[in-house]
Amino acid sequence: MVVANATQNLMQQAKEMSNNSTGSARHHNLFTKAIVLTLSLLALIGANASANSRLTLSNPEFDFGFVPTNSDVFYRYWLHSTGSSALEIEWTDASCPCAVLPLTSKTVEPDDSVGLELVFTSGRAAGAITRKPYIKTNADEEPARTEFTAKVVPGDTKVVEPLGITPFRADLSAIGRFHQDTAAIVFYNNSELPMELSVVYSYPEYFSVKLPETIAPQKSDTCFVILNAETPVAQGAFTKSFTVEAALRRVGDNSLLSRFTIPVRRKYSPAK
Repeated sequence: MVVANATQNLMQQAKEMSNNSTGSARHHNLFTKAIVLTLSLLALIGANASANSRLTLSNPEFDFGFVPTNSDVFYRYWLHSTGSSALEIEWTDASCPCAVLPLTSKTVEPDDSVGLELVFTSGRAAGAITRKPYIKTNADEEPARTEFTAKVVPGDTKVVEPLGITPFRADLSAIGRFHQDTAAIVFYNNSELPMELSVVYSYPEYFSVKLPETIAPQKSDTCFVILNAETPVAQGAFTKSFTVEAALRRVGDNSLLSRFTIPVRRKYSPAK
């Protein structure tokens, strides 16, 4: 307010002297000062707004586990605006040509959230991968860091210890009169211990996953991926994924964990 009043006073004085030729030099100085003060005011307002913006990231680190080659797998980072001013997302950098982190919204109002979807394309990669995407906002001079990891295996892999998976993907395509709204995947426990399975990340707006809770040693069971017929987004073509965690339970030992991310694809071409 003080800067604004001072700017207004200087502009008024400059206006009054503009009709006086002897005061042209002083008029120029006053006008210059008014511009400087105006720019200072704008900078101050911007700084205060940024100072009141705050970013909170939910689960900024994610492990895809085993991923088949030539596949796209997905994870959504959630950005929460927890300050008193709007959070501005300035840019993102996936840190690798193998991944993208597209912006769908650049402004997040206070107490609101936005999902930022990571797409990792395994391509012909092999082995362990770690990447650390950046998210730059007005909440901090330095960008926020996230992280994802994966272990890429050949796409025709049927056994990834300790879990066998056939096939290592799900197809829910609708081509002409052929509609496959349910895909079956056989899981095989290759270990000598009971295996507990759980879904750690999925896209329920597109499909549901019916997973056996436990598989006995050296036994198999079937997982079903079922198209969500209630939501419009699931009716057309899409590519998503879901991540499963397999736990081998020993007495007093819960550390034997493995993850597997299974691509889900739906091609859509209605009958003519």
